[in-house]
Amino acid sequence: MASDLAPGQTWTSLVAARDALKGIEGKTYEATDPQVQLRILTENITGALKPGWYPFNARLSRVQESYASELRDVRDAWAHHKPFSDDDAYRALDTAERLLLAVHAAPAADEVAKVRLNLRRVTAARDDSRVLKAAAADNPESTGLRPWREVLQPHPDVATGNFQASEFAADLFKVSRGEGGDDYADPVQFFRRTYLTEGLRELIGGAVRRLAGDDNAAPVINLQTNFGGGKTHSMLSLWHLAGRTPLDAYPQSVQELLAENHFAALDGTEIRRVAIVGNHFAATGETKPDGTHVRTIWGELAWQLGGRAAYAMVSEADATSTPPGAALHDLLAAYSPAVILIDEWVSYARTLHAVDAGPNSRITGGTFDDQFTFAHSLTEAVKGTTGVILAISIPASESNDGSGEAAGIAEEVGGSHGFEALARLQNVVRRVAQPWRHASSTEAYHIVRQRLFVTPDAASLASIGATARAFVEMYRKHDADFPRESRNSAYEERIKATYPIHPELFDRLYEGWSTLERFQRTRGVLRLMNAVIHALWVGEDASPLIMPGSLPIAVSAVNRELAQYLNDNWKSVIDTDVDGAGSTPARLDVERTQFGTRSLTKRLARTVFFGAVPTIGSAHKGIETQRVFLGTAVSGDRPGDFHAALNALGDRATYFYAGAGKYWYDLQANITRTAKDQAERLHIEDVRAEIVKRLQEAHPVTSLGCMCVQRATPTSLIWTKRAWSSSIPRSLTSEARTRRPRRLLAKRPNTAAPHIALTAMPWSSSLPTRPDSASWRLPRGTSWAGAMS
Repeated sequence: MASDLAPGQTWTSLVAARDALKGIEGKTYEATDPQVQLRILTENITGALKPGWYPFNARLSRVQESYASELRDVRDAWAHHKPFSDDDAYRALDTAERLLLAVHAAPAADEVAKVRLNLRRVTAARDDSRVLKAAAADNPESTGLRPWREVLQPHPDVATGNFQASEFAADLFKVSRGEGGDDYADPVQFFRRTYLTEGLRELIGGAVRRLAGDDNAAPVINLQTNFGGGKTHSMLSLWHLAGRTPLDAYPQSVQELLAENHFAALDGTEIRRVAIVGNHFAATGETKPDGTHVRTIWGELAWQLGGRAAYAMVSEADATSTPPGAALHDLLAAYSPAVILIDEWVSYARTLHAVDAGPNSRITGGTFDDQFTFAHSLTEAVKGTTGVILAISIPASESNDGSGEAAGIAEEVGGSHGFEALARLQNVVRRVAQPWRHASSTEAYHIVRQRLFVTPDAASLASIGATARAFVEMYRKHDADFPRESRNSAYEERIKATYPIHPELFDRLYEGWSTLERFQRTRGVLRLMNAVIHALWVGEDASPLIMPGSLPIAVSAVNRELAQYLNDNWKSVIDTDVDGAGSTPARLDVERTQFGTRSLTKRLARTVFFGAVPTIGSAHKGIETQRVFLGTAVSGDRPGDFHAALNALGDRATYFYAGAGKYWYDLQANITRTAKDQAERLHIEDVRAEIVKRLQEAHPVTSLGCMCVQRATPTSLIWTKRAWSSSIPRSLTSEARTRRPRRLLAKRPNTAAPHIALTAMPWSSSLPTRPDSASWRLPRGTSWAGAMS
C-alpha cells in the first residue's frame, strides 16, 4: 500500500478517514491492533476512498480473504466476553496461522502454531483424563479396604506418564558413552531402582571377587536368556560396579552385598572397562578421537582397555584382520583388573557371513569364522588372567527338543546367518562360561514393584497386610469358587509381595503372555504395567488391587501394548465384546442393575480376554471358571452373580465361547451370533412360505388342519388355524381331532433369543374347533411345547 499513500501517510489513516466519513472521531488507531488490521482487510476501506482500489488482490485469494472475515468475528466475540469451546479456539488459531502464512508473516505464524499445538496437547490430555476416569470407574471400591493408590504410589515418571516405553530397554552402548537417562546412566539411581535377584547377587558377588584377585570366581559369564530377559541390565550392573562410585553412595542392600564379597579390597584400584555392542560397531571399522583407526573387534577391545598404547599391542593383527595370538594374553595381563562386556555379538558376526575380507574388501572386521576363533582365544585368555572378567550376552537359549539347534527369536537373532552365528558362539562360550540365572517369576514381582513403585513405609505395610488378609478370607468364605492355592496363608504372603498388583495378574503374564514369541518377558511386563498403572492412577482408580478384571484394555496406551503381540483382528474383538463404552459387556451392565452397579460383566470380560488369549491355538485353550473369578472378585462382589453374568455374555457376545468349564475369546464368531446374523437376513414372509412348504412336504394330511406361525417368542406363540377341508371324510376328521399332536419337524434348540418352531400337528381336543376361529394364544404360565406334547 505504501506506493499508493501520500508521503508520511500510514495505512491506519485510511481507517480513520473511513470512520470520519461516518462521523466517528476521537479514536486511536494502532498498526499492531488486530481489529484495525482485520478492518482494512475486510471492509473494503480502500475501495470506498478510491473506487477500484483493493491492494490485497495480488496477495490474497478469495479463500484467504475469508480467513480475515472469520477472524474478525472471533475478535468481536472475544471483545464481548463470549465463551469459546476448545474446538472454536483451535479453529481460530488454525485460521490465524493460515492468514499469517498468506501474508508471508512466517515468524508470527510459527508462534501461533505453537499456541495451537499446545492447546491440542491440553485438550487431548483433558480428553484422555476423562477416558481414563471412565475406565477406572468400572473398578468398584471395597468396603473397609483402602484403594491401592492411597497406599503405594508409583514413581513420579510413571504416574505422570513421562516414562516412555522405550526407556525400559537398557542400552549398554549409550551408558558406556555417558548418555541415556539417569535410571540407567547414574550408578546410584540405577541400583536404587534395581531389585537384586539371586542371579544378580551371584553375578555381582562373583565379579567383585574375581576383580579382587580370586581365581576361583567364574572368569566368563554366559548371559543367555530370552528377548527382554535382563541380559543388558545385568551387564550395566557390572559396568557401574567397575566405576569409581564410593561404596557408601550405594543403597544399603548393595552396600551389604559388596561388603560381603570384599569390595573394600578394590578401593583405590583402577578397573578398566570395555563395552562392545555389536550392532554399534561397523564391520568396516571406525576412527577414534585420537586418530586411531580400529578395524576389528579385537582392535576395539584393545583401544578401550588402554587407548593408543594398548592398541599397539594388537595393531598387526588388527591391520591384517586376523585374530591375535599371544598378544591377547599380554594385553589382558597389562591392563587387569578389567571388566569386558560384549553385547550383541551375534548381530556383528552375521554381517561378516560369506564376505571376502581380502585386501580390496571394505569389510575389515575379518571373516565370519574369525569371530569364533577370536571368541575361543578370548575366553581362554580371560580364564588364564587374574582380575579379568568377561560377560557375553547371547540372545536366546538352546532348544530343549534334542535337535541341538539354536532356538533364538528370529527377530533378535536375524535370520539364518544369525542362527548359525548364535549356535557357533554358544558352542564356544559354554565350554568355559558359568551360566547365568535370570530372574524367576517370583523375583519378577519384586523387579516390577521396585521399578514402578516407591518403597512402602510402615503405614503402607499395615494397609498392605490388611488387604491381603481380606482377600484370602473372601476366598476361604467362597471356597468352591476359587482355586485351592488362593485359600492358604502362602497366598496371603504372595499378595503382600506383589502389592498393589494381584498375583493372578502376574501369573497370567508369566505363564501365558510370556510364551508369545514377541513378548519380552520382564521388559514386556514393565512396559505393559507402566501403561496400566498410569491409566489407573490418572483415572483415580479406587479398587484395592490391580487385577486382570481392572485392566483398562480400551485405553489406547494399554491397548497398544497388548495389540503388538496379537493378530490385528483382535482389535475388533476388543471393541465389540471386551471393553469400551459400546461393547457387549458394557451394554449388559447398563441393562442389568445387579451387574452394572459394579461393572461386573465388563470386569469378567477383561479377565477372560487377558487370561485366555495367549492360549488360543493351544490344545487347552481357555481359562478355568475359578481363575476367572480369582482375577475379578473383590470384597463386596457376590460370586453368585458371576455365573449369571458369564451366561448373559455367552448369549449376547459375538466372539465369546464357553465349554468344559473354561471361557475364551476367538477371532471367529460363535454359533449363537452366526445364527442370529442369518435370522436377521430373512424376511418374515419368506419364513412363513418356507414353513408351509416344509409342512406340506413332511405330512401329506396337513389339510386336516394346521397352525401357522404369526409371531413367536420363547414363552408364547400366536397361531392361525386353517379352515377344515370340506373334501375330507368326517371319519378322518374325527380321528384327527382325538389323536395326540405329533411334532413333525424339530424345533430349534432352546435359547434365550426369540425363535420360530417348525411344528405341524392335527387339531387336538384341547384346541379350539371352530373353523372361523382367528387365532389362539397359550394360557398364561403354559409353554407351547407342553401344550403340544
